[in-house]
Amino acid sequence: MIPILYENTETAFQTNGIGRLSDATACTVSERLNDFYTLTLAYAADGLHAGDLRTGRLILATPSDGTRPQPFRIYEVSKRLDGLIEVLANHISYDLSGYPMRNASGTTAAGAVATLSSRAIIAPPFDFSTDLSVTKDWQLVGPSSIRAQMGGSEESIQGVYGGEWLFDRYDCKLLASRGSDNGVSIRYGKNLTDLNAVSNEEEAFTGVLAYYLNGSDYASSNIQYLDSSAVPPRIQLVDHTSDYESKPSTADLDVDATADLAKIAGVTDSLTVSFAALWQFDEYKDLRQTERVGLGDFVTVVYEDYGIRTKLEVVQTDYNVLLDRYDTIELGVIRSTLADTIANLSK
Repeated sequence: MIPILYENTETAFQTNGIGRLSDATACTVSERLNDFYTLTLAYAADGLHAGDLRTGRLILATPSDGTRPQPFRIYEVSKRLDGLIEVLANHISYDLSGYPMRNASGTTAAGAVATLSSRAIIAPPFDFSTDLSVTKDWQLVGPSSIRAQMGGSEESIQGVYGGEWLFDRYDCKLLASRGSDNGVSIRYGKNLTDLNAVSNEEEAFTGVLAYYLNGSDYASSNIQYLDSSAVPPRIQLVDHTSDYESKPSTADLDVDATADLAKIAGVTDSLTVSFAALWQFDEYKDLRQTERVGLGDFVTVVYEDYGIRTKLEVVQTDYNVLLDRYDTIELGVIRSTLADTIANLSK
């Protein structure tokens, strides 16, 4: 796709706007689950619209294989010595960082997501929805930007209820899973080109001790173990003093330690995989419907020589807008431990 430039007030994206950026030499959209969603564009300094590339304006570009073009708002324009202009832009959903909300609460995911509109101080031009049925208390005391409450911290809506955000222009959806498992596999002899499996325990903890310390008042939990047989033990100490107005009981701190246990990292297993995205090539176009994957989708990696058979989720994509194909796809390993494992996947 040739990216299209629009004024900062555009919302319909049904015309060619200011113009098509035909003199772009490179354009990449990068998106990571519940994280960044950005565009980088390189444009000839003597190109037709070089003078029109200004901060605040919008660039419409295809973000991934098989999806409709998305608007990205320019936040930086740099002129380089090599005769190119570098443009950095964020997805339109980043506009929500400038919309404040205050004093919101929810007891379900649906109720919390609804407050993103109902508790907004300035009404945003976005729609919010979720398919999560999780019941849990969430609360915002005081003011905050809407986007900050959507995700990015344990206290945010996504941090409390889980799920994966899907941004489609002005629609923001918190989904239990934004992708699917269509039985796509990566195998040696088919499309697997490289694999590296690593197990690392350098930063691993084997248990948690929660404690309270205020002057001479001290209390602690019993040690809650991730692995009680580990040699040597590595126990993480977690200070809960600020959580209590007076000295808590051991039972109270045991509850805290159990919750802390769910946040620590055990042995980290990482899997780095490279594969050929065959469906992007014309000679394999018949595979497009059966082999295509996108952000949030699950694939099965099989390498029998090492006894490896595991499911991985597509956690990041880098899409070449000008060539209409992925440059890189990154996978995350689904494991029984709670540490995040990321595997880099190059086409």
